[in-house]
Amino acid sequence: MRPPSGERRENPSQRILLDLEGRISRAELRPGDLLPTRVELAVQYEAARATVDKALGELARRGLVSGGSGRRTVVLSPAAPAQTAIGVLWNWTPDQQREGGEYLDLLFRGVREACAEFMLEVHFRSAPFHTYDALVRESGVHGLLLVRPDYADADTIARIRADNVPVVTLPGPLEGTDAPG
Repeated sequence: MRPPSGERRENPSQRILLDLEGRISRAELRPGDLLPTRVELAVQYEAARATVDKALGELARRGLVSGGSGRRTVVLSPAAPAQTAIGVLWNWTPDQQREGGEYLDLLFRGVREACAEFMLEVHFRSAPFHTYDALVRESGVHGLLLVRPDYADADTIARIRADNVPVVTLPGPLEGTDAPG
């Protein structure tokens, strides 16, 4: 539930993640430094241990720390930051957008929230699917979500896969919307 002011509360694991990541990037925590124990971090950040584990897991995935069961977490040398981005393409006529508008709103809100949870950049574009290469080149996306493709898009989807760009296809809410797999 949102606070009465309508503000979004900050995700606790993201707060921990951003703080530790910032301290590592500012060299307040140097390679080889040991982080406090998970219990100490939970007390420090006033968070559950599972929340601390989630933040440390993401730091480990990014290559900033190393730790494991029974071992203290150690700071690693930070690599060049890797920004991960996905692209969302849909190719609907104005009539289809009106008919499926609520679906698009809900879908895009869900995609946006999921991307924020995992700190992914997301690019939304209403364009024919064959323009995917411009989105990949210009915006540097690492994967695509295609909303409501039909069988006419099968060749484009095959080209996307041949270019080794991960792609997920989602059927739409309109009747008779077959999507190639």
